[in-house]
Amino acid sequence: MLLAIIFLSANKALAASQTTQSRTEAPSALNVGNATCPVSGEKIGTMGEAAHYEYQGKIYNLCCPMCAKDFAKDPEQYSKKAEGAAKIQTNQNQSCGCSAKQSCSG
Repeated sequence: MLLAIIFLSANKALAASQTTQSRTEAPSALNVGNATCPVSGEKIGTMGEAAHYEYQGKIYNLCCPMCAKDFAKDPEQYSKKAEGAAKIQTNQNQSCGCSAKQSCSG
């Protein structure tokens, strides 16, 4: 039982360091800017601490660490979904005149 607790603690520490490394080692990666999780469809930030996944030089925003695991299983599918959503969001923001940093109501 104690060994299982130590193992779980080590896994959490390793996962946290990998998340931190991907944030600090990839300053040249481009954030896609998706406001909706491509895995769950939830708005980023509504499911607790957001997660990020880097794939082919781009950073994708995810609603939670669990979705990062699913994203890793099929990054091609989810990256296309995230980029499509980000493009739609950008187009909506441009059509109504607000900036992408604001919450757009259309």
